Parts: sequence; C-alpha cells; structure tokens
Amino acid sequence: MSYQAYYFVYKSKIGKSSVCKILILYLSVINGLKILFFLIPSLLFSQFAEIDSATRICNNQSLSPEQKINLCKKFILKFASTDSYDSALTLNKAINLNLKKYNNNYVESYEQCLLAQVAMESSLYDSAKTHCKRAIYLFKAIRNDTMICLTKNILGFTYYTMGNYEFAIENFIEATELAEKAKNLRLMATSYSYTGLAFYEKPNPDYKKSLDYTLKAHKISLKNKKIWALLLKRIAACYLKLNQHVRAKETLERALVVADSLDDKIGKRWSLFGMGEYYFDTKDYKQAIFNYNKAKLLLKKDYDLPGLIKVNQNLASCYYQLNQPIVAINYIDSAINYSLKNNISQTLADIYLLKSNIYQSANKSTEALVFYKLHVQTKDSLFNIKNNNNINELEAKYDNNQKAKEILLLNSQREVDKKVNRVLLLVVFISLVLIIVGCYTIYKVVTSRKLLNQKNIEIEKQKSIVEKKSIELANRQKEIIDSIHYAKRIQQSLLPTEKFIDRVLKNKS
Repeated sequence: MSYQAYYFVYKSKIGKSSVCKILILYLSVINGLKILFFLIPSLLFSQFAEIDSATRICNNQSLSPEQKINLCKKFILKFASTDSYDSALTLNKAINLNLKKYNNNYVESYEQCLLAQVAMESSLYDSAKTHCKRAIYLFKAIRNDTMICLTKNILGFTYYTMGNYEFAIENFIEATELAEKAKNLRLMATSYSYTGLAFYEKPNPDYKKSLDYTLKAHKISLKNKKIWALLLKRIAACYLKLNQHVRAKETLERALVVADSLDDKIGKRWSLFGMGEYYFDTKDYKQAIFNYNKAKLLLKKDYDLPGLIKVNQNLASCYYQLNQPIVAINYIDSAINYSLKNNISQTLADIYLLKSNIYQSANKSTEALVFYKLHVQTKDSLFNIKNNNNINELEAKYDNNQKAKEILLLNSQREVDKKVNRVLLLVVFISLVLIIVGCYTIYKVVTSRKLLNQKNIEIEKQKSIVEKKSIELANRQKEIIDSIHYAKRIQQSLLPTEKFIDRVLKNKS
C-alpha cells in the first residue's frame, strides 16, 4: 500500500476514527522501516561489491600491476559521478593493501591523481589540492611529465573553481609547458583551453590572452570534434568582450551547428548560453532570456552547478534590465542557493551586488543595504581567504621546492655514485688486465730464461765435446807428424845423400 493511499484513507471519512488513524500510522511506520531495511543494505552492499571486485582483480596473478591499476581506476572514477569521495577513499585503501607488495610509485601517484578528481567533483577542494600535490611530488620522483601535466590541470581547475585564478593560471601554464615538452596534443589542447578560461574569468580579465590561448586550443583540437562547440563558444565570448559582435555571432552560430551535428549536449548548452550573452550585450533582453532558458533546461539535466548559478544570475540581470524586480529576485535567489549549498563562492559577491541593485531599483533601500553589506563582506572574506591561501600556497610551494631540490640533490648524488662506481669498475678491470698481462710477461720471461739456460747447458756440453774432439784430433795429428818425421829419418838414413849422388854422376861423366 503506497503513502498516497494511506493519505487518502486518512483524509476520508473512514479514517476519522482514532483506531483507524493509529492503524494507518502503524502501517506507514512498518512500510518506512521496510524501505530502510532494504535500502541501506543495498547501498552498503554496492560499496562492498566494488571493493570486493577490486580485491579480486588485485589478487589475480595473471594480470600485471599496470593492468590491475587500469581496472581498479574504473571503480574509483565511478564514484566521481556520484560525489562519493569517502567511498573512493575506502576503495583506494583496499586497492593499496593488495598492490603494496609491488612497491610501485606509479600506483600511488596515479591513485592520488584519481582521488583528486573525485574530491574536486565532490566540492572537497582542500582534499583535491592535497591529493594533487602528493601526486605531483610522486610523479616528479619517477619523472613522468605527462602525468604531472594531467595533475597540474586538475589542481589548476580546483583553484579556478575556488576563485583563486592566479594560482589556477600558474598551474595551467606549467601544464602547458609540460604538454609541449611531451608533445602530447590532447593535453596541450586541454591546458590551452583551461588557461584561456582562467584569463577570461579572473577579476582583471585579459581577453586578448584568453582569445589567443582558446584559438590555440581550437587549432590543436581539430581532430577532436567533441570539444569544437565549447571552444567556439569561448572564442565568441572573447570576441564579445573585445566588441567584435559580428564575429561573435558568426562563431556562436557555427558552434550551434557543430553541436547539433555531433549531438554534443555540453557544447549546445554553452553555445545557447553564449547566444544569451550576445543578445544581452546587444541589449536584446527578450532574446537573451529565450536562449538562457533553453540553456538552463540542458544545464538542469546534467546538474551543471557552475552553469546553473551563472544562467540564473544572467536571467536575473535580464529581468533587472527589463524592470521586473520580482522575477529577477527569484532567479538571483536560485543562484544564491546553488552557490551556498555547493560551496561555490567565486561569483557570490557579484550575485549579492546584483541583488542589492535589484532591491535598489524596487525602492527597497533596507534590503539593498543588507545585500550590499553581504557583497562587501563576501568580497573581503574571499580576499582574505585568497591571501591566506596564497600564503599557504607559497609556503607549500617553498616546501615543495625544497623537497624537489632534495630529490634533485639525491638524484645528482646517485648519478655521481653511479659514475664513481663505473670509474671504480673500470679501474678494477684495467688493474686486472695489467695484472694478467704482467703475470703473462713474467711467465714468458721465466720460461724463456729456462729455455736459454737449457740451451746454454747444451752448448757447454757441445763445447766440451768439441774441445775433447779437438784435443784428440791434435794428439792424432801430432802422432801422425811424429810418425812422418820418424819415417823421413829412416828414409834419409837409408838413401844416399845428394853429395854422394852428385859425385857419382860426375865420375860417370
């Protein structure tokens, strides 16, 4: 039985009796308890189911750490659409417990980046900043410029949403430089687009710079048609501020055509919003209201809070210009409610000022003064918050710079240690080579000396043999000569002398 049925019975004649009323109340309570009994466990179960799925992925031995990260990140990002930061944190802890054994800095840094995104979507800007800074610190340690660029964009957009445009621009420009260094066209387009947006929205806007950066983003993103309409709308907004109305209208019409052809709902709603701005600037307030209302319907579907605040503020401005203060106040109240409920304060001071002006035009000076004071207080508090944030950021930046210097010093020390180790290894290697060469040389010298000694000994032996033989030969020669002399003496003794022969020959003659 539904609550409408209970209410009908309660109001009818049957429900007039006290017994009937008690029975209806009892049944209503029972039904309410049933809803709570089934609703709460189902909500809890969905969170535990996500954690259980992530745990099973982490325990799957067939997947690499990178594959596990890519699968688990889908669970974390799912909470971004539901603004469930606490659930994302719980899931992150469950993932970390399973991935801790890999000791991979990329895991923690990537998770911090994802948590920053979830925190930003949940309007928890301080948590988003903390996660971003942690992620940047870890990505710097592993020298991943692409992920530093992505995280810088998230951090910059967090500052932008908080209304701290100077820090937003600083982070966007750093992201742009890193994207250019990495030659990542997608990140370059995103960084250029965000930088242009921040220059447009800051308190002392620079529309020329905003136009330059947005045109760069549009030129790079020619292949990515999904963001064409949105970029064209921003280009048109810059043309409007630079009083180039013809160009602005042409660009907005082109943006609407592109959005319709690509079925780009985001591009269409912001192009319609831009058309409203164009007609407001040209003082065609009815056409402006018509376009703003069309944009508001699309913004409500996706619950785009910054867009809803801005469109209600602009509708209030249109009705203020048309001297319809009651309608204008309704719209401005909607803008204030959206801002206060969702902690979006960067445009709140301007909204209070507009409401003060509306009351002033309706001759309600007391109310006008109240909201003018709120405007001043909000502006001062925002200024003080920004100053405090700036001081904190500068201190944090100083700490980060010190840590970065320490990391660089450690890295340089590691490089020096590596070089020293290489030199030592080279010296040891050369020493070993020299020792081996020396040992080989000594071995060769010793062996050659041994061979030389052996040869000398053999020569000495041969010499002694030769000497012996020469002595023997000399002795034999002497013996032969002696025998020859002896034979000669015998011969001489036997043969007549020459004188005898001569005398005999003379006598014969």
